[in-house]
Amino acid sequence: MKPETYIPAAMRVDADYWPIVRRVSRVHPTLRLVHAQMGLATELGEYVEAINRGADQIDWANVIEELGDICWYAALACHALGIVDLAIPMTVSLLPLRLAGPSLHAMAGEMAVAIGAVADAVKRHVIYGADLDIAAIVPELGKLFWAAETAARACHATLGDVLARNLAKLRTRYPEGFAEDRALARDIPAEQAALRG
Repeated sequence: MKPETYIPAAMRVDADYWPIVRRVSRVHPTLRLVHAQMGLATELGEYVEAINRGADQIDWANVIEELGDICWYAALACHALGIVDLAIPMTVSLLPLRLAGPSLHAMAGEMAVAIGAVADAVKRHVIYGADLDIAAIVPELGKLFWAAETAARACHATLGDVLARNLAKLRTRYPEGFAEDRALARDIPAEQAALRG
């Protein structure tokens, strides 16, 4: 079977989105979770693009920028869930990575697994109408921050550096708070200057 045959056949079981839109619009935190999930997925892609270069061609400031963006979307998910104290879990599955030392690609894998787990919980809630499994989401958000911190160390930075640079960029982009026009017409040179300090 080819994609052009599969896509229309697969869409026969796609959800009717209007009841979902009505349900989500009544529950604002769910809409923030959907926003966070979309952002996590896109920013992980940008992080992978930033690290998939020869070691002498990596723009380390860009890697740190993408880590900061991943953290921002993880923070959005935490905010939507009312999580203010996020304990970063230490799990057995992550132990071999700690022993082997930080790897930008290994952290991309860890972030992909965590983002996938969050996506699954959000999908089950938004599309299937299941209760939101916050207990499943919280450790995955912790893993995202852990992976960002580990990747930051590989860039000779700290998680605090990543978060501070992200806030500097966002203050430059949105000096008065979020505005759609500023999101669409960004001043990239000014943001880059804010990132680089």
